[in-house]
Amino acid sequence: MKILLLVMMMFQTAKWTQEPKTFRGIPIGGSMTEVKKMFPTSLTCENPSSETFICALYNAYIGDENPFEFINLFFVPDKLDQVIASFPVGRYDVLRSAFVQLYGPPHKRELSQIKTKLGIPYDQEILSWSGANVMVTLSRYSENVERGRLHIVTKTYSDRFAKEEKQKVDRLQKALQ
Repeated sequence: MKILLLVMMMFQTAKWTQEPKTFRGIPIGGSMTEVKKMFPTSLTCENPSSETFICALYNAYIGDENPFEFINLFFVPDKLDQVIASFPVGRYDVLRSAFVQLYGPPHKRELSQIKTKLGIPYDQEILSWSGANVMVTLSRYSENVERGRLHIVTKTYSDRFAKEEKQKVDRLQKALQ
């Protein structure tokens, strides 16, 4: 939840000339129908809510390369609004270099230290690029120290999420009065 709140606040108004319009050839904001045609045997979709579809993309190789363990595509209602991908942490440096080449220097770089349940420290790095329509975040570590995470989110999604969160807070505040 904290990550999504940060996402909402980080969209830039300045022009980012390298702002992505696609991810692995998939149009950001494209329809689920388009994506299903691109990956007819590699896409599995489910509908956890009335307006959201989550599609898992398997075996999404580009040539011999597939740096991600999984790629989840979120369509609301039929537009790709969000991408979350996981990768082995050992691939972080290569992905980091590729993303800097693709998108330019990160607009924000956060360094921190995280600890495992046993107290072992690890140096976390989170790189962010944000534009008028899309935000890209690359994290060395995700929910554990074995995997990193890529998160791509559209401004449309971010705005909708912010509105829903405000409505939840307002309802709770009203209930507590």
